[in-house]
Amino acid sequence: MQLAEELYTMVTSGDPVNIPAGSTIGTPAPGQPYLTLPGYTQGDSIFNLTRNGQPVGNITVEGNTLQFVPPGGQAGQQQQRGQQGAGLSSFPGVVQSGGPGNGPYTVTIFPGGVTTTQGQNVSVTQLQIDAAASVPAGASVVVFQGADGAFFMQFPVWS
Repeated sequence: MQLAEELYTMVTSGDPVNIPAGSTIGTPAPGQPYLTLPGYTQGDSIFNLTRNGQPVGNITVEGNTLQFVPPGGQAGQQQQRGQQGAGLSSFPGVVQSGGPGNGPYTVTIFPGGVTTTQGQNVSVTQLQIDAAASVPAGASVVVFQGADGAFFMQFPVWS
């Protein structure tokens, strides 16, 4: 569903989109894919994405999947998120230890997304929390990385 929404956004954005001949998208017969893109091989760029005339990245063929590649980047590299120019990246994560208060906390982040098992431990600051409270180990969090490289999170806490 998310891919369909992204494709609709690209097609209606006013930026040119070229869809190769023979491509299909829709409800398939049982056991068939929702999207077929014939004639592409490993590493080929399917879509060149732009926003307001500026490159945003490409969607390329990697194995049997499509991958987002940021400008000048590699498949699977984390896309920069947040307000344009804010320099924020976000990652799903799981708290391992730390605290109390602002921490630091050791959090395993998953730069490849929630479906990957390859994590990376980083030191994270909790933004707002009582000095005596702690974010519990095992808690799922979203970790942000600022342009300065520092990691931070805001786990919901109540007094």
